Amino acid sequence: MSENKEHKLLEGARKIFMQYGIKSVSMDDMAKHLGMSKKTLYVYVKDKEDLVSKTLFHHCSIEDSQISSICGRGLNAIDEQFEIMYWVVGMLSNVHPSILFDLQK
Repeated sequence: MSENKEHKLLEGARKIFMQYGIKSVSMDDMAKHLGMSKKTLYVYVKDKEDLVSKTLFHHCSIEDSQISSICGRGLNAIDEQFEIMYWVVGMLSNVHPSILFDLQK
């Protein structure tokens, strides 16, 4: 799969999972929200577990780059911790409450 299409797919899936949770979203729902057929979606991922795994890895890489960006700004340690804290609070405010439970399941 091309890197651009993969990025768009995973970013779209990440937003949908964050908004609705993991368990409540079917592959039919995901395909509809992403504007593709379910058959096309299955070209890119093996199953829902594969989609969740790839999306989680994508999300972790975004978090890593965002924190690295904050750390690279040359702030003092306290300001750096506050910036990271503000970013985490903003990110967590967009997370569906059941997402951690769904990941454990």
